[in-house]
Amino acid sequence: MQPSSSQSALSLARRLVAKSISGTLRGGGERGGVLLTTTSARSTTTSSGKDGDRWGSRRRRKRSQTSVCSAFTTATTTADDDNDILSLLCHTALANPNRPAIASGIHSKGPLDAVTYAKLFNFSHTLARSKVLRDVEIGERVGIYCAPNAEFVASVYAIWMRGAVAVPVSAFGDEADRAHVARDSGMKTCLVPPRRNDEFFRRSGDVKEEEFTCGEAEIRRVHKIPKWALKPCDFQKDWLEDVRQKSDESVGALILYTSGTTGQPKGVLHTRQSLYSQAKTLSDAWEISKKDRLLHCLPLHHVHGLVNGVLASHASGATVEFTDSFKFDPRYFWRRMRNSGPQITMFYGVPTMYAMALRQLDVYDNADRRRREKEEEDGKSVERKEKVSTRSECAEEAKALRLCVSGSAACPPSILDQWNRLTGNQSPLLERYGMTEIGMALSQKLDFSSRAPGSVGEPLANSECKILDDATNELLVKGPGIFKEYWNNTKATEEAFTSDGYFKTGDVVSVSADKKDWRIVGRASVDVLKVGGEKVSALEIEARVLEGLGKTSLKEIAVFGEADENYGERAVAIVAPTDEYKSLENFSDKSFDDEVKAWTRENLTSERWITKTYVVDSIPRNAMGKVNKKSLKATFSSS
Repeated sequence: MQPSSSQSALSLARRLVAKSISGTLRGGGERGGVLLTTTSARSTTTSSGKDGDRWGSRRRRKRSQTSVCSAFTTATTTADDDNDILSLLCHTALANPNRPAIASGIHSKGPLDAVTYAKLFNFSHTLARSKVLRDVEIGERVGIYCAPNAEFVASVYAIWMRGAVAVPVSAFGDEADRAHVARDSGMKTCLVPPRRNDEFFRRSGDVKEEEFTCGEAEIRRVHKIPKWALKPCDFQKDWLEDVRQKSDESVGALILYTSGTTGQPKGVLHTRQSLYSQAKTLSDAWEISKKDRLLHCLPLHHVHGLVNGVLASHASGATVEFTDSFKFDPRYFWRRMRNSGPQITMFYGVPTMYAMALRQLDVYDNADRRRREKEEEDGKSVERKEKVSTRSECAEEAKALRLCVSGSAACPPSILDQWNRLTGNQSPLLERYGMTEIGMALSQKLDFSSRAPGSVGEPLANSECKILDDATNELLVKGPGIFKEYWNNTKATEEAFTSDGYFKTGDVVSVSADKKDWRIVGRASVDVLKVGGEKVSALEIEARVLEGLGKTSLKEIAVFGEADENYGERAVAIVAPTDEYKSLENFSDKSFDDEVKAWTRENLTSERWITKTYVVDSIPRNAMGKVNKKSLKATFSSS
């Protein structure tokens, strides 16, 4: 069989590269559009045994290398990407080999550990053929621990290079959560990238790295990306063509797990095509370019962290800068914004993160006031000009953000107003709407003047949106970005779609007559809360509290959400103590309220904390013995 012209070009380019750029050693240098090393060039020069350069003058050698790189880039970027996320990312890397893809950590002069696109894909290509993944088959599910660093991203890309399915494993879940993900997905292997900052794990009491487990999956360590240059031009399209020959669209690429708001978390299977649609649509709608730099503070096991944050950025050649912490830290956020490093142009967060950042400014105001008072006491305020306030410095940096996105929950008007005042309306928050199953479906436009508070904009280019019926006003979404299926759950998949292929989101919406102003009214189910952007199951909280207090003091509990300015919603509960507990001499509604709230703080994660209780003798039920939470919320709650 005769090789194609594209294959011949690839072969010629590789031979030329191997001939002209051989003996890559440790060291650094970048030239000619691909990752090279100065040491390899020196080795070539001295190996001739002559004073002159065996390849001719420095100018001729540089021109030769440039022509080789051009030939290689042309050969590897002419193939149709077939709406494939991996092909799109590869094309971007080839077009921007020496631009930073991932950065992490900061010091006084800016970010540390910048990894270029060439180095990132070189490492992914090497990892895909290493013993870590060599035995992985097409379509096999491979877990990947969500550490916010370049090794995590490279591992995801390497898994796709093998034609396998990446299954991100939350950094915040416990062993039971990880075991469920491993068991449900059927993963045999879980990759664990290096952790650059163990402070979070010491503070949270999480397991040590060497003790990390993920159900029955085999744990395999991913080494840190070396600082020296890897082989030049080593990431090619061969692996992509090989995957295409062995698989088709039916093979997925990514399984993200839902929050488990209606039972056990379900695995949402996305294909390479649906991920392409999501990343490309956001890149176009938000006009992301290689000039952009995203400060990434979102969880990587969620669609907004991995797809919005990483894939959409890398689809455009932008830089993703991870923080040095697993959780959002407002002090770090403002320290980085005021840092002298490369300009941050984009930031994505949930309303709670913006609320935390704004509250941190109040802390700075108090610190500045104490400083001024001390200076006045010491008589220094007269001797020198008053310093610019920390708030003013932060505001100037926030104004420079080209794109500030808020999502996962409706942003309270007070937060929107405070942020807009801080930035002088030069960088107002853009709100969007999406889900694990559909990616982003609705978004406000970049034009500030078109944004209305409370609106999530209009459908994105890849999404068809409509309302189920006038009785429910449930939002339905259809398009190429929709997930393929719930993993190993045919019944749930069938129930999630209408007969004409629209996904039922479970969210109630209102829409303007011109279909350009869509607003999320709330969840179709009162058993689903959105706390700080996280979906929380009221049923899960009820089960856990009953398990913990049911044997001693609690008879019944019904949990629902109340509006909260900072978190969107917080969990509140109607609780009924046992008759025996009520008969105790020191019993009171206040003491029982304190006991329930204290138990949740000691035993549940913060988004599941109960912040208020309504103590009753018994919880009202209907004739069928069921609790009508909508009725209870209307009776007890003020929100």
